[in-house]
This record gives sequence, C-alpha cells and structure tokens, in this order.
Amino acid sequence: MKPIETGIHAPITVQPKALTIMFSISRSTVTRLLNKMLLDEHYSKGVTRITRNLTLVNVELFKEYLFKQDLQGLKS
Repeated sequence: MKPIETGIHAPITVQPKALTIMFSISRSTVTRLLNKMLLDEHYSKGVTRITRNLTLVNVELFKEYLFKQDLQGLKS
C-alpha cells in the first residue's frame, strides 16, 4: 500500500498501520516509538489518540523522531 499522493503532498497524518508500510518496520516497533514520542514534550503533539482504537500520527514528526533515535544510537 503506497501513501495517497495528490500530486502535491503525501498525507499529513496516518494511522499507525500505515507507518509500518511507509517505513518498513513492524507494528511493535511503531507502538514502541509512539509510546516514547508521547513521553517527549516536543513530539507528543504528533500523536493524537481520538479513541481507544483510533490513533493518528503526524508523518513528518514521526520521521523526525525516528531519525533523532537513529542519531542517538550513533552517538554511543
């Protein structure tokens, strides 16, 4: 499943399942990263829990957080 493209921009927010496809990572990894994002004041605004079963994630903030985690691992 490819992200929906309108010719101008990719989606701004998606459900976690779409992140597994977009970034080729497992659902458990997405869940772990989202839980960590919620603990970070800057990135928590990128995760919106509408209901217990519906969560929307800002793709750009998720990508930024993912790269930040990668860079932290390289600093060790």
